[in-house]
Amino acid sequence: TSIKTVYGKTREISDADLSAYMAPYINSTDGVAAFFAAVDSMLDPSLVERLKTLHTPLLILWGENDRLLNVRLGKELHEMMPGSQFYTHPTGGHHLQEEEPQWAVDHINDFIAPS
Repeated sequence: TSIKTVYGKTREISDADLSAYMAPYINSTDGVAAFFAAVDSMLDPSLVERLKTLHTPLLILWGENDRLLNVRLGKELHEMMPGSQFYTHPTGGHHLQEEEPQWAVDHINDFIAPS
């Protein structure tokens, strides 16, 4: 199944996990609409210019092995967002919160409450 390819490291995903991931898109018209709205927003030609106007702290965590959104995109986002913090995990994929939860939590905690 294609969802398995977004992980940085080979990972077994059970049929139950796969069903849970796909349920919002298969069983709900709202889920399908939300998915397409998210895709549309990423393809919006004004997105880059609008992002450049944000003046709020931004933490960007990215997996070096993200096969869905290349790490190059994260670097570009970081470069266009003044004051953003950008960190990559060397073996992480698209689902860092699942693949490397402690790494993600540590970065989030440091961002929220720097020491």
